[in-house]
Amino acid sequence: MIELNQTPQVAGGDQSAASQNFGDKRTVAALAGNMSVRWVDGELQKGMPHLRLGKRRVRFDIEEVRAWLKEQYGQQRRGKIAA
Repeated sequence: MIELNQTPQVAGGDQSAASQNFGDKRTVAALAGNMSVRWVDGELQKGMPHLRLGKRRVRFDIEEVRAWLKEQYGQQRRGKIAA
């Protein structure tokens, strides 16, 4: 089950308003519910939308990734929804 957090929290950085639109692999991993960076690499192979900046640097449009993950995995809920 993948839960899409509203605001991913990544240690070690101050996020300004401009940088909240784009994120790195750690940001996407946190967005998907504390997944690993290796999981993100696997999703890249499956076609996750991304921007490649040079040979190694990859950035993600957070809204595109959120939409892609919902399309791939759907909205899955288990148990009662908190009131």
